[in-house]
Amino acid sequence: MRFVCKGEYMKELPFPNEIMIEATNVCNNKCFFCGSNASDRKRGIIDYDLMIRLINEAYLNGSRKISFHGMGEPCLCKELLQYIAEAKKVGYTYIYLDTNGVLATPEVIFPIIDAGLDSLKFSIHASTSETYKRITNNDAFEAVTDNFKKIGTYIKEEKKVCKLIGFFAESTINSKETDSFVEMFKPYATEIWIKPIHNGSGVMQENVKYAVNESVSAIKELPCVELKRMTINWEGDAIACSTDWTGSLKYGNIKDYSLKELWNCERINEIRVEHQSINTLGKICRRCMGVNDEAT
Repeated sequence: MRFVCKGEYMKELPFPNEIMIEATNVCNNKCFFCGSNASDRKRGIIDYDLMIRLINEAYLNGSRKISFHGMGEPCLCKELLQYIAEAKKVGYTYIYLDTNGVLATPEVIFPIIDAGLDSLKFSIHASTSETYKRITNNDAFEAVTDNFKKIGTYIKEEKKVCKLIGFFAESTINSKETDSFVEMFKPYATEIWIKPIHNGSGVMQENVKYAVNESVSAIKELPCVELKRMTINWEGDAIACSTDWTGSLKYGNIKDYSLKELWNCERINEIRVEHQSINTLGKICRRCMGVNDEAT
């Protein structure tokens, strides 16, 4: 079968090895640089039956890597443990999760690790309570730190295979704390990631004011790596980018089509063709790369 887009023919692409399913877009933090702040999407949590369908359907189509985070905090989803257990049961070889850590208590996370989680990333962004509150608008640094240390200790003492990542999005607000962040969390972490803040897939252009010696663009090269995986939000929409806060890159809904049909539909193929050159990118993707047409 062949699909037409913009006058060009494209062969059917094999289903991706990776799928990201958004458990919820509700978040208990309000990080100043996050594109979620500019989103007017309806807030909610994915339907249980829909999630179970997606886990199984994606696996049958060929996916082996899966995550359950998106634009919100996955620990707000009460069925998170069941989803990870289901993914492990059907055969996924890599299951990963991002959290802000506030609700990632040992009571929540230990069973999730035991169920088969392969990687857990804590987005912390600070090494002091004061800086943490400035960035996240939440006075929860001590709780997050305690959760991280207890989980790291559990993984090491129980010899769990789960990777624990301490993540630090660097900006002018926290740049003086990079060394202390590493010192504080490295003894408990598998890896420490320090990366510059980005522009929230083009919707947070003001983040450039907080950049530290580097562009805040999210896309670094074309075609974007987001096009190598499938992303489904909590409402069942297939979106071309996991951080498409505006919802403008939707290309269909799982309630109307199968995952395989969506992966090769006309709209996503149009987006793939657009990614052949920066000059043919759509508006949101151009802004993601730091090209502000409105300023020229």
